[in-house]
Amino acid sequence: MAAINTERLKELTKKKLRGTISKEESEQLDAWYNQPVPKVIEWNSGDRNERELKFRLYRQLLRTIGLPDNTVAAQPGYKLWPRLVGVAATVAAIVFCIWFFKPDQSLEERGRQIAARNDIPPLPNTATLTLPDGDIIALSNTKKGVIIGSSGLKYTDSSKVANHPGLATELLNNKAIVLTANTQHGSTYYLTLPDGSKIWLNAASTLKFPSTFDKLNTRTVELRGEAYFEVAKNAAKPFLLQSGNQLLRVLGTHFNVNTYDYGTEVKTTLLEGSVQVNLLQEPDLKKTLKPGEQANSSKGILHVVKADTAAVMAWRRGDFVFVDDDLETILQRLRNWYHVEFEYVGKKPSLKMTGVMSRAVKLSKVLAQIEASGKVKFKIEGRKVYVMN
Repeated sequence: MAAINTERLKELTKKKLRGTISKEESEQLDAWYNQPVPKVIEWNSGDRNERELKFRLYRQLLRTIGLPDNTVAAQPGYKLWPRLVGVAATVAAIVFCIWFFKPDQSLEERGRQIAARNDIPPLPNTATLTLPDGDIIALSNTKKGVIIGSSGLKYTDSSKVANHPGLATELLNNKAIVLTANTQHGSTYYLTLPDGSKIWLNAASTLKFPSTFDKLNTRTVELRGEAYFEVAKNAAKPFLLQSGNQLLRVLGTHFNVNTYDYGTEVKTTLLEGSVQVNLLQEPDLKKTLKPGEQANSSKGILHVVKADTAAVMAWRRGDFVFVDDDLETILQRLRNWYHVEFEYVGKKPSLKMTGVMSRAVKLSKVLAQIEASGKVKFKIEGRKVYVMN
């Protein structure tokens, strides 16, 4: 094929993302993609969000070569898996690059080797409600969510929850008691609070909330883990969320909060409306977010950045999304979902990855794609996974 200069590649790539590329231009760009030699495009991102651009282009490239956009890409310079002539992306400073390499070993074979002794599938969907006296109500793992109201507990399909007799009386009498919703590893669950606010809990998360807000001045809840909120509007009764070292104040908005214990930051991402972020130890330090922004709070410091909303909300779609994430961050997510422990053997490998993969697959398949980087190997024994160079 005829050579394409760098400026022409930039122009064609931007057209591909905007959906304005012609058939002839698309064929020209696809032909360049499919050349079996390493290639790279570089440009200064300016005021664009490099992480979002990389993520969007990565998924677009997968669709271009006929692959589902649920495949993980490794750090550039390492070999990938069959059918993927090569799609990998990395961001360094303000330079954006796309690299392409041919595979040397099938992904399926890697998965079989990792799972030689056993494999770990996603866990059954398990959630509970804990009452003030310590009694636990197990929520059905065949249901997607539960609604808490004065008439009792119901699933989203309107079927009744076989709940505690005492709780039924408390709800009927509109008495505010503290309930605690818990999701286990590998589980997500949906809740509708008494005020109509909707909350989706991610895996290994806990939400504390009152059974009614009627006699309270505020709607105050507490989160540990991760959740997405769609708060019902009520200007007379603000919604307050305590999560880690921060307090959020909202009237009606859509946002995601990540406060997993393994993270060094509490991350609040706003999708719609407005939310004010306050640090508990620094009450005068506060930030008001706009849609598309993310507040990161850690060690008494609060700063706001532009959010990669596609990556933040991937868990709601049932995906893992890695955006220039290091190995430790990736393994922490897998630990939380599959309920496994990782143990390093020898020197801790150094690599970063970008990509998308379903959370519905067995652990060996995820590990096989990480192994394709050529920088790390895994061995599963029971619920422990050994990480080796």
